[in-house]
Amino acid sequence: PEFKYWQTNRHDSLALWLVMYPLLTMLLIPTLGAMLASEKEKGLMDMVKMEGGRTISFLLGNWLFVFAYSLMFNVLFVLTIAFSGAADGDSGVQMPGYRVAALLLLWAHAQTGFVHFIGLCMFRKARHAALFGAFAMIIAVMAGFTVTLMEAEHMITSDFFPLSCLLIPPLAYTRTVGVLLWYGGGEEFDRGLTMLMVDGLLYLLLAVGYLLWPTEDVRQLLARLVRSAKARVLAGTA
Repeated sequence: PEFKYWQTNRHDSLALWLVMYPLLTMLLIPTLGAMLASEKEKGLMDMVKMEGGRTISFLLGNWLFVFAYSLMFNVLFVLTIAFSGAADGDSGVQMPGYRVAALLLLWAHAQTGFVHFIGLCMFRKARHAALFGAFAMIIAVMAGFTVTLMEAEHMITSDFFPLSCLLIPPLAYTRTVGVLLWYGGGEEFDRGLTMLMVDGLLYLLLAVGYLLWPTEDVRQLLARLVRSAKARVLAGTA
C-alpha cells in the first residue's frame, strides 16, 4: 500500500500562528480591564484617599502590577513554545529572539495603558469592561489575520494598514505579530513597535488625566469623547 500525507504549505502554517500567538498573548485584556473597573466600582481609590494615601501612589502600584503580570504571562507563553519545540522545523514561521523580546516588552507596556483606559475611563461596571476587552481582542485577531494573509497572497501591499488603526493597541499588536511571523522583522515591524510604545503612553496618560485632573469640565469632555468613540464603534459593527 502507498501512504500519502497532506503537506502543509507556508500559508497554512502561518494561518494557525496568526490566530493562536496574538490570541493567547492578549487573553489578559478582559481580565485586567475588569479588575481595574471593579476597583473603581467598589471605590477602592476613594478608600485609599480617606486613609491618607495618595492617588498617584495607588495608580503607580496598579501600573506596576499590571505591567509585571502582563510581561510574565507573555514571557511564560513564549518560553513554553521555545522549550516544547512547537515551532521547531516550522519553516513558515519566523521568530527572531531579540525581536520577540522587544515585542513582548512593548506589548506589556501598551496593554497596561490600554486596560487602564478601559477600566478607569470607559466603563463603570467590571462586566462591561470584560466584554469590551474580549470583543476588542477577537476583532483585532481577525483583522490582523486577514490583512497578513492577504499581504502574503500579494492581494494588498504592506502599507494597506493605516497609521490611525495602529493607535488602537490590539490592532497595532496583531499587525506587528503578523509582520514578525511572516517577514521576521523589517520597517513595518519597527513602525509597529513604535506605535505600541506611543499607544501605551497615550492611553495611560488619558486614564491618569481623567482621574487626577482637577477641572470637572475637562473630565466631562473626556467622558463625552469616550462615549462618542463607543457609539462610533457600535455603529460601525451594526
